[in-house]
Amino acid sequence: MGLFSSNYDRPGPGIDKDAPPKKGLVLFFDIYFRAFWELIKLNFIFILFCIPIVTIGPACAAMSKVTMLMVRERPFFVFSDFFEAFKKEFKQSFATGLLIGLLSVMLLVGMRFYLQAAAQNPLMYVLWFLFIVMAFMLGMACIYVYPLIVTVSLPLKSIFKNALLLSIICLKHSLPALIAILVIGGGGLLYFPLTIPLFLVFLLSLISFICSFAAWPGMKKYVAGGQAEEQQD
Repeated sequence: MGLFSSNYDRPGPGIDKDAPPKKGLVLFFDIYFRAFWELIKLNFIFILFCIPIVTIGPACAAMSKVTMLMVRERPFFVFSDFFEAFKKEFKQSFATGLLIGLLSVMLLVGMRFYLQAAAQNPLMYVLWFLFIVMAFMLGMACIYVYPLIVTVSLPLKSIFKNALLLSIICLKHSLPALIAILVIGGGGLLYFPLTIPLFLVFLLSLISFICSFAAWPGMKKYVAGGQAEEQQD
């Protein structure tokens, strides 16, 4: 079915039971190309649900629900799983979206202010650099926020606390994922509006997939009580 999925449905010799399990980028691209057409559908659905603007947070959570199922190699149905998570997690993810938006604006304003102030007082570069570090910390924590919301049952304060801790403990996943997202998102914005078709077709779901792929190993290992394994629906 389709350009990428046909190779996976074709009969073949199968997989050697003694073959080592796929991991890292090999596993990333293996899952990504198997789910490629579903990710395109997901991208369109996400944009549709973001049209009211205020629903961006719940739409991010719903998209994370689907990409988390992909990464965990669990059965999924793009629209039904998306819509179910959109309704179920609406309140918490709406508040999350507002909070992330507010923090992002504050950090951007702070970075711009101290960069301008540094022209008069070089000591202001210290505060500017501090805001840069805080922005990176927020960015890495955001990789885990929505995957946590749709995978475990925790209050919002605990979601952010765990997201921040996981982003630090699992730096080997968090930092490469953030860099990849910045390159993809930054490149898309740099050449905007030429990249509008890419955003419409697959870039947004790709970013969500990267977040889920980076977040899941740490969540699986460290989230208390095994909730990440238990909550499959």
